[in-house]
Amino acid sequence: MKKLTLLLAVGASLNCGAQVVHHPPAFPDLSAAQTPTHNFYKDYMGVAFSVNTPTSISGPKNYTISNDGGGGANEWGGAITAPILNKQVVLATPDSSGCSTLTAGSMTGKIGLVFRGNCEFGAKALAAQNAGAIACVIVNNIPGSPVGMGAGAVGASVTIPVIMISDVDGGAIYTQLKASQTVTASFSTWGYGNANDLGFLFNGYTQPHAMVTPLSQLGTSNGNPIAYKLYDGAFIGNFGSADQTNVKLKSSLTWTPTGSTTAQTVKNDSFTFASFPRIDSIYAVGIGNSYDIHATTTGTYNMTYNLSMANADQFTGDNTISHSFTVSDSIYSKGRYNFPDNGPYASSYVRIGTTGSSFFGGNLYYIANNGQQEAMSAQYKIASNASELSAESTLILLFKWKDTVVVDSMVEAGELQLVGINQRTYQLTDSTGDHFEVKFLDANGATGSKAIMDPNSWYYVAVECSPTAFLGYDGVTNFYPRSYLRHHAPGANQYTEFYTSNISGAFADFQVSASTTPNALLGQYPYDGADTTTRLTVDSARYAQQRKGYVAAVALKMKPATVGTDNSVKETAKVSLYPNPANDQLVIDVVSSASSKQFFYSIVDMTGKTQYSTKRKNIAGNADKLTVSTSSLANGTYILLVTGDDGQTTVRKFVVAH
Repeated sequence: MKKLTLLLAVGASLNCGAQVVHHPPAFPDLSAAQTPTHNFYKDYMGVAFSVNTPTSISGPKNYTISNDGGGGANEWGGAITAPILNKQVVLATPDSSGCSTLTAGSMTGKIGLVFRGNCEFGAKALAAQNAGAIACVIVNNIPGSPVGMGAGAVGASVTIPVIMISDVDGGAIYTQLKASQTVTASFSTWGYGNANDLGFLFNGYTQPHAMVTPLSQLGTSNGNPIAYKLYDGAFIGNFGSADQTNVKLKSSLTWTPTGSTTAQTVKNDSFTFASFPRIDSIYAVGIGNSYDIHATTTGTYNMTYNLSMANADQFTGDNTISHSFTVSDSIYSKGRYNFPDNGPYASSYVRIGTTGSSFFGGNLYYIANNGQQEAMSAQYKIASNASELSAESTLILLFKWKDTVVVDSMVEAGELQLVGINQRTYQLTDSTGDHFEVKFLDANGATGSKAIMDPNSWYYVAVECSPTAFLGYDGVTNFYPRSYLRHHAPGANQYTEFYTSNISGAFADFQVSASTTPNALLGQYPYDGADTTTRLTVDSARYAQQRKGYVAAVALKMKPATVGTDNSVKETAKVSLYPNPANDQLVIDVVSSASSKQFFYSIVDMTGKTQYSTKRKNIAGNADKLTVSTSSLANGTYILLVTGDDGQTTVRKFVVAH
């Protein structure tokens, strides 16, 4: 892997008051003609899919791809290694689902549009290929983001690129085609062959602390925490062959309360810089100062960026970008959230680490100065290779993080305190890819009680998955532009932000095994390079993967804690354990008030790692007695979790002292 050294600290930026333009250099390896042989910016950009005409629907579209060129075991279809520019898009005929033979030659030299449903993805793509298509675009048939695509029985025979787009984007193309309009589109790893072409990188804009934040955290009494401040800015590319001048970036933030259709302007700003060369052409542009936002009701913020220059832009489809973030009653979500589905979006599923190892995935959330909050539950999506999840179990964990061992915005061993815990065991009725919600229980209570979070504190919401599970990830949301620009902002605007789990070294830092590195368990953002202290060195291959949106689809449901009330949680099982402290064995007695023919047991250490688990079936009389060897456990405190058929978990703490 090649590495890119960011020299921003020694003058590779332009400060104009509060505004800042950063321009990292390209890869240092040069050809004999002293021109770059690799382009970091193209790696970061990845393949772009854009509609070129008609202009009413033009612009980049979010997609998933069957073969991103990374060489993964599940890749199929053709990788996009050369641009496919301005090709006509045609609808699959006579079967728009592509599940039967399509008209011979109907797609020759064109991009085939096929709808999801009724047969395997590989079969659809092969039908388009056999009809002459040079690429296949599959339209999702359900609301939401495009999803990953399996090859199926015939996918290995597909050699053309295959992508999926959302139902909304696909519907817009379909409407134009049905109206006899010509639609053209392009696949490109950089530009579209124009001289004058500036544009935003896909998802290359700064975002808020979270895409959904509870109203309790954004009130006027929240203390204006630096973690919540907005900082406007975007990553801009010069995709053309000509230098550009008088480049202007404008930002506009509006607010629409729930139930209203009238958007209220919160802030407008802009920044103009004199020139934008065609070489090594990505600028990271920050506008103005960081600032606070406050809400008195739930609603939606919308941020729009516009880009212009002195010359007429020959492709305007990527000159405007817009995104929304929500103030909710109780949901806290780093990634996008699907309110109709009551859960976070997950357009991809990832196993962190290698098969055979359990793993963690999750996000960090800051709790503002607005009193104690109850951590009600974690929401997440999970999948497995099987259609049912009955062989799976999931541990959810809530850690309080104090940056004290090494004050560096990184999480070192000893900085995480386990405060909330629970587990989910799955039934035959649970399907892969389903949305799940699990309540938090206090990890420190002698009896079951609620998990309470303190103000002015960071909390890490994590999901521990089994070795055969895949955790859902947003697939679109990208916090890197925010982290990058805030870290390099001028003066008081500068802030090193921690926002999610570090996915470093093929996710090795999160493998739950004896070989797990005890230090730097989490990083500032995914794909930090080796120099995590100064963040001046970035591994280019991992950095480029930021565009894939590796933000865990793990949301937190919370509400203000009621002071002076009983925080206990009703338990459906009576669990006693002895001796405590334990030496070489622990005896567990369980009697359930609910009908239970099986119990699932877990023993977890205070770092959240599962040390023992077992499922006991065919229990008679709703009671069980289990003896567990503790001889291999190190001295210390542990948590026992017992879950019955009703899905209710009982938590107990015990000590091992040899």
